[in-house]
Amino acid sequence: IRGEGAARPIGTTLELPAEGPAAQVLALHNAFYAALGRGDEPAMEAVWLPAKQLRSSRDADPAAAPGPLDRFIKGGARMDGWDTVLRPDRRPEGLKLSDVDVTIERNQATVTVLETVANGATLLATQAYERVEVMDAHESSGGGVDGGGGGGGSGERAQWVLRSHFTIPYGKDTVAKIALRCDERGCVALPAKEVSSQAPRGVRP
Repeated sequence: IRGEGAARPIGTTLELPAEGPAAQVLALHNAFYAALGRGDEPAMEAVWLPAKQLRSSRDADPAAAPGPLDRFIKGGARMDGWDTVLRPDRRPEGLKLSDVDVTIERNQATVTVLETVANGATLLATQAYERVEVMDAHESSGGGVDGGGGGGGSGERAQWVLRSHFTIPYGKDTVAKIALRCDERGCVALPAKEVSSQAPRGVRP
């Protein structure tokens, strides 16, 4: 599913499905960018809250796979928390989004979007989502998006959870230097390969 057209200010509504799994994922995607644009730490905390709860439950399982940033952190990469990332001198100003793609395969979803910053540079952002069963007692307003399933009370229900947010410089004749890798804890900036980041549409870093 793709939303074509001119770049739009963050926080505006995508002309994409208004219901179903794609709409549920995009609602969380929009909430992330709205919080990023405002530098709203409580709102960003709410977006990532289900992922934090999921990490806590999986950390207790020794057989659980490591998170997407764990290998970088173990290798010595510095992680900046979201309180740092959202500071006025750190977050992107005048960010616009275009060319949104949504791919859903069973309980996994991926959203890619082109970010255009104030100086005209473009970045390819990729977000990964997971559909999980969560307890209603852990529900947080503004957090993950209900994916249908169980009703009220303290039972389980399906929920889409944002697991990661990656960006890399992208565009014609662009040389990628810094790749950003983020999860519920914050972001890690990593050197990207010194090659042109131009790639056929559909190729995701």
